Amino acid sequence: MGIALLVIAGLLLGGVISFARHRRWVATGVIAAADVIAFAGAYFWLAT
Repeated sequence: MGIALLVIAGLLLGGVISFARHRRWVATGVIAAADVIAFAGAYFWLAT
């Protein structure tokens, strides 16, 4: 569980950095958030 939280935190940080790097591309942040949500959902689905 701890590893999953670290991975999710890393993906969130990556999304924030990506969004900050491409501020004019709002879609970048939206896609990054969707990737994090999808990954978290898949992980918890597999973990249960």
